[in-house]
Amino acid sequence: HVGEGSNEIEATMAEAAPRGSNKGRVILLFCFLVVFSLVGFYGNIHKTSPSLKSLVSTFESTIETKKVNASPPSHDSAVVAAQESITAVADSVSSALSSWIPSSLSSSTPDVVENTTQSEKDPVTPSAYAYAFVIGGCKPEEKMPNHRGYVWNILISTKSLRDMGSTQDVVALFQISDTSPNSTLSDVDTRPLEALGVKIQYISKPEQGFDDFYGTQMRKFDILNLTQYRRVMFLDGDLTPLVNMDYLFELSDGPDAILKENVVVADPNCPSHGGFFMLETGADRYRELQDIIRVREENFAGENMLDGKHMFDTVRGWGHPFEPPDEWRAGNPQKHGNKWDYMFAYADPGLLHHYTKYSRKSVSMIYGPRGEKVENWGSYENGTVRLENILHRPFTNYSDIGKRVPCFQLKFYCDFNHFTSTSKPWLHDPDPRPHIPWDEQKRQGIKGGPSAFWWSTLRQLNDELLLGLNFTAGGWEKGPEKSHMGSWPVFAFMNKRVVRAKQRLAEREKQASPTSSRRRRLRQHHHRGV
Repeated sequence: HVGEGSNEIEATMAEAAPRGSNKGRVILLFCFLVVFSLVGFYGNIHKTSPSLKSLVSTFESTIETKKVNASPPSHDSAVVAAQESITAVADSVSSALSSWIPSSLSSSTPDVVENTTQSEKDPVTPSAYAYAFVIGGCKPEEKMPNHRGYVWNILISTKSLRDMGSTQDVVALFQISDTSPNSTLSDVDTRPLEALGVKIQYISKPEQGFDDFYGTQMRKFDILNLTQYRRVMFLDGDLTPLVNMDYLFELSDGPDAILKENVVVADPNCPSHGGFFMLETGADRYRELQDIIRVREENFAGENMLDGKHMFDTVRGWGHPFEPPDEWRAGNPQKHGNKWDYMFAYADPGLLHHYTKYSRKSVSMIYGPRGEKVENWGSYENGTVRLENILHRPFTNYSDIGKRVPCFQLKFYCDFNHFTSTSKPWLHDPDPRPHIPWDEQKRQGIKGGPSAFWWSTLRQLNDELLLGLNFTAGGWEKGPEKSHMGSWPVFAFMNKRVVRAKQRLAEREKQASPTSSRRRRLRQHHHRGV
């Protein structure tokens, strides 16, 4: 296009400009130089910064201006002819440039188009991670159902995370009781949860046909199916985060990650805390874990018998016998061993330990009486697990607990509080103290802790979300002290699940094999053939 443009301009100059017309020559020469300079500039514009887009629109508007102002006085016919020819050339050059320059740079209103385009291509980024709670045995039809206190704790946890800057989703998975006529929670529960942006999901009713603590514990691993997130941090229904714990997600993801994609925490009595852990999601990972449960329940547990009952195999555990020097170690360094005989090894803590370390073979394990050490475990090419490295106090720069509640431990273990057993706040009368920020409590010398923080936050939520709670003496309605599912994974319920698993296995084997009448006919046919 440059060659054609120059020839046309030269021809125009020769035909339109009289020999003595200095004015016409100046105009033509100026336009000739401007057009050629800009053509060369545009030829390299793809190598320049996007900030030059405004120059594109300026040049185009200049061309349009020249076209508008190309109505000359009629007394100078030479200039008129020259300007008309130049206008035609400008049109040709403008058209060529429009097809040459990238469309993102050729807009005549770059600011408006850029803002619109940015809004369309960069919508609000969905969360890559999520905090998840799993609550079972819900009976919405009851006046003061057992799950109500857990709903309050989810509200408090969500507000705590948001107040401290967390940007990740909070998901609550509810399992309605097998005996309940309802299939969803009541508006009393869902309205405040939705107001805080909690994403509510429901999991199927108990497949074993009855509610039990052990069965609900196995359903906490349904978080593996939340595949819209890369990582999900599971929090027990009575566990409250006191700081923004997004740092665990961030430290486990990306090229500079120092943690594995799976993170477990040792408690004083076992190597894996069933109430707090983080897992990488995936449908294949969910199936992998379910296969571990199925094999254990159908094959291992039924082989050990004591007084006619199926017992947990403490040697093979969930499918991995310990071989020295490999062993389990709890948060208390005095507690360790090479059998699956630690507290709740037969329940979710044992399953979590086996799945992350011996099945996935990729886990960061937080150890030490105060969580000051992290062991990163991987595997050799032959599949044998190996300790890759040890981190010492890696969370010091991330925890911000000092601004919320008093803590006398090292960082991390102070970042959340687990209200186990009867320490759950909603099982007691409300803390009578009004809401006072922790920094103010500290200044005034007021003694407080996680429970005081819990009640203070609930009072705030009561005002903001109109929960209708009465905190006055005699007006507070405490929740039931005991759940119909129990307070821990009773071995008897696991035994019932094993019996059901054995029955299912026997039924499958029966369906896969010929019937007795079929076998009889086959035997008769065989004898006749002989």
